[in-house]
Amino acid sequence: MKKFLYYLPAAAICLIYGFILLILEGNFDAATDMVHSVVLLYIALPVLGSSLLAKGCWWGSLFGGAMGLLLIYNNLQYTGHQHINLDIPLGIVFIVYYAVMGVVCALPKRNG
Repeated sequence: MKKFLYYLPAAAICLIYGFILLILEGNFDAATDMVHSVVLLYIALPVLGSSLLAKGCWWGSLFGGAMGLLLIYNNLQYTGHQHINLDIPLGIVFIVYYAVMGVVCALPKRNG
């Protein structure tokens, strides 16, 4: 059950961007205004972090924390197109979530 919790953010991000591509009928070229090349990092960082956490490497949480920092950094770069400022709270949630999961993963296992 604990390993399932490691993959929650990665699964949510894959569902969100998969839904966007499904709406655009799989045409990635039409999505260049909405989905930038940084999306590869948005997908790869949580998947990599979750995989490492599931294998017992506590430092996998650093990749998930990097995802949160990337969200916060991108929101601070004003482009004039931000109508809903959701990236900063979402980035904080990612940082806290992966910090807690890293601590849980680093705790010694109890036998019994």
